[in-house]
This record gives sequence, structure tokens and C-alpha cells, in this order.
Amino acid sequence: MIKRTLYLAGMLLLLVRVQTYSQTLSELSLTKAWALGVNNYPAFAENQAQISAAAYQTQLVKTKYLPQLQTQLQNTYGTYAGSAGAFFPLPGLFNVAGNTALENRTGATTNLYGSVVMDWKIYDFGRRTKELQVARLQEGVVKTRLSAAQLAVQAQISYLYLAVLYNQANVKWAQTNAVRMQEVLALAKSLADAGLKPGADTLFVLASYQQALAENGNWQGKARASKIQLTEVIAVPTDSFTLPDKAYLSSAPASLLGLASADTTRHPYLQVLQQQVEVSQGQKQLTARKVFPSFSFLGGLSTRGSGLSAEGVRPGWYAGLNNRANNYLTGVGLTLNINSIYNTRLENRLAEQNILASQSRYAVQALKQQTTLQAIAARLQEQQKQMANAKQAVQNAQQAYELYVARYESGLISMTELLQLQFLLQQAEKSEIEAYQQFWAQVVQQAELTGDFSYLSNQF
Repeated sequence: MIKRTLYLAGMLLLLVRVQTYSQTLSELSLTKAWALGVNNYPAFAENQAQISAAAYQTQLVKTKYLPQLQTQLQNTYGTYAGSAGAFFPLPGLFNVAGNTALENRTGATTNLYGSVVMDWKIYDFGRRTKELQVARLQEGVVKTRLSAAQLAVQAQISYLYLAVLYNQANVKWAQTNAVRMQEVLALAKSLADAGLKPGADTLFVLASYQQALAENGNWQGKARASKIQLTEVIAVPTDSFTLPDKAYLSSAPASLLGLASADTTRHPYLQVLQQQVEVSQGQKQLTARKVFPSFSFLGGLSTRGSGLSAEGVRPGWYAGLNNRANNYLTGVGLTLNINSIYNTRLENRLAEQNILASQSRYAVQALKQQTTLQAIAARLQEQQKQMANAKQAVQNAQQAYELYVARYESGLISMTELLQLQFLLQQAEKSEIEAYQQFWAQVVQQAELTGDFSYLSNQF
């Protein structure tokens, strides 16, 4: 009777303290923790920047369909011997020279020149089209990488969330043991004071009680540390929320076992690798087109002046502003990089090796995910049996412990025997917590590999 009264008083005090503290905090569900992680985790800023960069790269490739305009403005000083003709000497300018008959062709004068040249590629054997296709594929890769990163963080948050629940379960386990030992200590004292039991029993129980208090403090520290690790990802203060732990030690449904055969081809981890294969294949096709020439429409306008005139040579830096002439020139050009005929073969071989490497990474990841899912399914089957056995062991140990307390109170057994059974009950409760911890770890890993977190969302 003394045992039951002390036990209920201790547990009531503990529950009142927990309830009073919880009223000031908000309960954080796992689904809400995922949303906080996706919105607040700093690592996603890098993925968003990569998506923006890929979009800009796609826009940059699109500009190659537009005419390329180049301009220049010159004011030079030099000799003026020349001959007639017109040509494109360099990209961005063209030259028109008049045959001005001058008696004196020695010396130098000032020249003014300005031009605008258009180079519009009208046909390049599909190079720009393929380049744009590759750019869009690369843009898709970085977007899928963001989805994969979000999935990985979702799994990370799940692990951290369940780690907090695991430590909270151990805190309750340690508190229960401390209350239980406090109860036995009070019983031992009352029996020793009545002369029914030796006083050494009190010291024996006191040592076990102090050990239980130390164990409780250890798990309290671990629980706070795991909560801090969770807040690193979800970016909220540790003292602003609590986690519901009612479902942590619940039974596991058999429906989870069917996820081992789930189709993972659309999984973000595999999609990233598949898109990388497509990028490598597109780059190989782009390389094959580099051997072909490109056809361009060329056109230009120029204004030109110099110090030369029929009257002679005018000195001064502003002499080029006089005697100006405006010209235009149009035509069609063919450009072929001779070195590309040889370089393309090497680039093609390089692209083939990149394709093989990408395909190999995809095959390895697909095999890894499928075999891991099958292994998880096998473990979950055994895990469910282990959890059921652990729960039954706790119930049996609790019933036996209550009987042994009554036998000790009646003087039928010694304190050593009672503490041995109390230790067995303590270990049975700890084994149940460990069994569920292993189960939830397998569930999170299965959810990550299938991309289906619905069961965890429904539980927590």
C-alpha cells in the first residue's frame, strides 16, 4: 500500500510539472517540421542560385539566334598610301579605300573611322538548337537536384525528430526507474524502522536510487542536445515547441512491408542521374555538329574621314572629321574551323566516356536503392516480431515486479532479489525502446528511398 501511494504521488507530481510546462509551448508535428526545414534551411539557397544561373544560361544560349552586332570608333594618325577596294578585315569592321590621286604621298594625317557590322548565322547544322536543348536539360538537372536535396533534408529532419522522441522516451524510462527506486527506498526505510528488515537494505536501495537519478540526468542532457540539433535544420528556438511522443511506442502496421517493391524510377535521386545521362548524350550530339561549317549573313555600315582631299593633306587631330564618306557592305560568309575536324574526334570520345560514367552512376544508385528496400522489408518483418515480444516482456516483468514487491513487504524475499527483478523490468523497458528506435530508423530510410513519407506524416 505504501508502495502504490508513493508511486502514484511521484508520477502525479511528474505529470503535473510536464503538463504545466507544455501548456506554454506549441506542439510541433513532423509535417510542420518538414515545412520549416524546407523554408528555413540555408543550404537550399545554393540550389535556388543554381536554378537561377541555369535559367540565365538558357537565356544566354537563346541570344545566339539573334544577329551579333559589333561596333568600333577610331581616330588614328598614320601614313596614307593605299589602293582601292572593300573587304571585311576583322570581325566588327570592314574597310573601304578610295584611290585619291595625290602628288605627294609621303607623310601622315589624321583618320576617323566608325563602323557597325552584323553577323547573323542563318544555318549551322543544328548546333544552336542542340546547344539550347543541352542548356534546358542542365536547367532540369539543377531543379531536380533541389527536389533531391529537399527529400534528403526531409529524411534528415525525420531522423532528428525521432532522435528527440527516442531521448524523450528514455527520459521517461529513467524517471520511471527513479520513481520506482524512490518507492522501494521508502518501503525499505519503513520496514527497517519497524525492525522487520535490516538497515543495510536502505543503503543498498539508496545507492540504486542515486544511480537512477544520475541516469535520468544523463538522458535529460541527451534530450536537450538532440532538440538543439533539430533546431539547426528547422531554425526555430528550442524553447518554443514540444514534440508529441504518444505514437513513438505504438505497434507497426504490416502495410509498410509492401513498399519494398515500389517503383523508384521517378525517385529524385535517380532522376538527377538519369538527367545527367541525357545531358551527356546531348553534349555528344552537339560535339558531332562542330565539324560542320556555319553560314552567316554579313552586313555593315561605316563612316570614314581623313585629312586627305583633292586639295592636299590637312594637319591636325580634327582633320579626320572633314572629307567623310559613308558606305555599306553586305554579303554571305562561310566559317569553318579546320582544327575542329581533328578536335571533334577527341571530344566525341570524351563525351562517350562521360555517358558511360553517368550510366554507371545511375545503375549503381538504382541497384543500391532496390536492394536496400528489400533488406529493409526483411528487417521490418523481424522488427515487428521483436517489438511484440518486447512489449509482452515488459507486461510480464511489470506483473512479476508487483508480486515481488508484495513478497518483499511480507518478508518472503530479500532486497537483493527484489532489485534483481527491478533490474530485469528496467532492461525489458529499455529493450522495448531500442526495438522501436530501430523500427523507426528503418521506416525513415524506407520513406527516403521510396519518396513516400505518408506513414510518418500520419503517425507524427
